[in-house]
Amino acid sequence: MRAAPGTNHALAYAQLLRDPCNASTSLEAYYPGEKGFVQRFIADIVTNTTAGHTSGVILFHPNSDGLATLSAAASSGTFVLNAGSYTLSSSPGQAFLTGAANKTRSLAACVQCFPSAVSVTNMTGEYAMGVVSMSSTFGTLSTDNFFNILSNRGNMTKEKAECKWYPGALDDRYSQWNVISAVDSSDTNVIAIAYRGYPAGAALSIRFTNVVEWTPNTSAGLTATNQVSTGVNHNNVVAALQKHDPHWYHNLSREASNFASGFAQDASKVARYGARRVFSYGLATLERSLGSAMGGALLAA
Repeated sequence: MRAAPGTNHALAYAQLLRDPCNASTSLEAYYPGEKGFVQRFIADIVTNTTAGHTSGVILFHPNSDGLATLSAAASSGTFVLNAGSYTLSSSPGQAFLTGAANKTRSLAACVQCFPSAVSVTNMTGEYAMGVVSMSSTFGTLSTDNFFNILSNRGNMTKEKAECKWYPGALDDRYSQWNVISAVDSSDTNVIAIAYRGYPAGAALSIRFTNVVEWTPNTSAGLTATNQVSTGVNHNNVVAALQKHDPHWYHNLSREASNFASGFAQDASKVARYGARRVFSYGLATLERSLGSAMGGALLAA
């Protein structure tokens, strides 16, 4: 049975969202419009290094590659946040993209936290994490405020904590590189991680991963791909992931890790059993058709 056009791209994109660190980054038509070059970038930073600080917030806006890391002595301490709070200093691929890119958009991303400076016996604190619109992070806000809006909670341990990104309705649009202030913040998504009750002044190591689609600037000595695509419906891909498991994008719950372990094994079954129905019946019908193949898992769009 031949797959319907675009089915394999939707499956590949779902895999990339689920595993930004390892899934294939081959040039696929995930978004509509001009095809750019696709590369995976990483950046490692350390936060919470100020003496006495026990709480903070980590924000990452993949589509502009902008990030913000803030800490405070108390979780009630406030920060003034706006588009200017997001910087490209130390962001994934910043050194390369500054010289090469005209505009960028993210295909997949994640933030990983590693409590690196405390022993197991001294480990205290809790996380809250999730994906929110950029505009939701603006204002005079405290770590406690972020705990209120981020529903996913878990204890801080020596294990890695991870939150993956998924695109909002406007995240298939390119952002001009190095002009974060011009980003429309209304429906473009940010990874937000808050922590509190952490040992005072103990370093927290953060790894940012961003799979970036970019087009070259005029001085880079590269030509554009000259390819245009209709892409896949990224909103449908995200909706199917969310319907199957609302916790798929973070590892603070057992459900998320169980879904991750089974996804790779079942992806081939999805394509075989679901391809014929994807366009004519939509995602809801597709999920029903896959019940025997992978326990109701996704997907195609």
